[in-house]
Amino acid sequence: MMYRLRSIPDSVVEFTGFYMGMDVFGGDLLGFGPANRYSPNGKALVRNVRLPASYSHVIIPVTRHLAKSPDTRDWINRYVPTEDPELTEDLSSSTTNILWAADVWHSIKKHWVMELQNLIEARDRWEQAKKSS
Repeated sequence: MMYRLRSIPDSVVEFTGFYMGMDVFGGDLLGFGPANRYSPNGKALVRNVRLPASYSHVIIPVTRHLAKSPDTRDWINRYVPTEDPELTEDLSSSTTNILWAADVWHSIKKHWVMELQNLIEARDRWEQAKKSS
């Protein structure tokens, strides 16, 4: 069932799957990264991101502390996604879960822009249709 669980259907347009080696809660009992990889069962765009093994599966979403520091906020805003992200600079405050937060924030911003573009295009089509009638 583990492999079927990580099969992403065509009803999904874009999916980011996060995994960690030696993650008992994630189903990786022996540290086999490939067992954690998500894959499309059709044409969905699937990206796999390996997080550090030091992260805890249970508390990854705990990121409030990252917003309190200007240097972590700046790092998160500059982040560009990769499949194997790394924190490459020393920051003055706690960076626990920063890679996950940065990747998720990047995706949120990307999809906000995409939806805004869709709204602008729909408005333009509506304006054109109004002029035509």
